[in-house]
Amino acid sequence: MGFFTKFHIYELKAKINYLVTQILRIYNSRVRQEQSDLVFEIDERVREKQQERDIESEREIESDQFDTIDLSDNEIVNLENFPYLNRLGTLLVNNNRITRINPSIGKFMLKLHTLVLTNNRLTNLVEIDPLASLTKLQFPSLLDNNITKKPNYRLYVIHKLKSLHVLDFKKVKHKERIEAHNLFSSQEAEEEGEKESAKTFIPGEAAIVNSQTLEEVARLEKALKSGQLPADLKIGDNDGMTNNEAAKEDKMVTDEQTEANDGGQEMLSLNRRIMNPQK
Repeated sequence: MGFFTKFHIYELKAKINYLVTQILRIYNSRVRQEQSDLVFEIDERVREKQQERDIESEREIESDQFDTIDLSDNEIVNLENFPYLNRLGTLLVNNNRITRINPSIGKFMLKLHTLVLTNNRLTNLVEIDPLASLTKLQFPSLLDNNITKKPNYRLYVIHKLKSLHVLDFKKVKHKERIEAHNLFSSQEAEEEGEKESAKTFIPGEAAIVNSQTLEEVARLEKALKSGQLPADLKIGDNDGMTNNEAAKEDKMVTDEQTEANDGGQEMLSLNRRIMNPQK
């Protein structure tokens, strides 16, 4: 009886060991399968990320193949949201409604040397400050923007953009650089110039700058052309310029534009193409 009991105990232990072995084998098999699935999933995610990076890289390469981009005659209001354009040298954005320039624009266009902003809605001197981030900028044009009528406009731009060669198709002279440095060498003088620019800010133009939709901009432009401001824009004009002062400034701007022949031949050719797009 004792022998029989010992035999059954031994057999029971053997079965338990067998069951434990099977359980461990199944467990290890499942663990290996889960690990294999996890590795496969990680590989898939890595592969997808790599494909996304490759596609993004291809897009960047495709977008960085241009030396010149022409965005003229559109309805652009803000000059921003550009990709990295390391090869871009010339950007044409004339005949738009630009009122704002991205302060970091220079980070996306490291080699930009020519920027045509003719006939836009730039009004205050401080609005061209972001152009200082374009360290290679040599040939900007801001003609037909109200900013050109501000006191000391040309000297302010020369002071801000250190690499200028030609401004508004007129060569920048050494004596102008000296005059700009003397006028805006101190922070107080620069701030005073910005304040003076803000003083002559026309309310109708201010509303256009702050407009959120193209329909609102078109409505305000129509009102300004008719000479009748909407009721919500009428304010006192104690700070406005007199007719004689405005006429003098217009004459100064006209005189500066007639001297544009002093600029380089390349900029003059570009100006003719902009002014006569159908030729």
